[in-house]
Amino acid sequence: MPTDLNAIAKRRTEAVEVFEKYPNAVPSEIQQKVLAQQVCIGMDPYMARLAGGSCFFKVSADPKKWPLGVHPQHVMDAQSLHPDDSEIWLTFKNDTQYPNEGVVSFRTYIKHGRVVGIEKA
Repeated sequence: MPTDLNAIAKRRTEAVEVFEKYPNAVPSEIQQKVLAQQVCIGMDPYMARLAGGSCFFKVSADPKKWPLGVHPQHVMDAQSLHPDDSEIWLTFKNDTQYPNEGVVSFRTYIKHGRVVGIEKA
């Protein structure tokens, strides 16, 4: 699966716009990882998707906050500003997370709105 340079450029442009508009919202180490197209511990789902690209996801919405049947995208979007006890798994496949290994599939685990685990799939 070759790298989609247009998709990477689009994500990078979006990231730079966010970093410029909200200069104190994203720590510099996370900004660097996003620009390198690598997911890291501490990212929210939005930053992880900017860094990792397209992905498959699974969401277990916090029942104390979300009604049954809530759209999983709404739960993911809310985690950046209002994290809760929802659990999210994002599965990516790219050649930037592990640059010396070619295209690799990997999963991230998100709890309380932040990536807490990354493992090869």
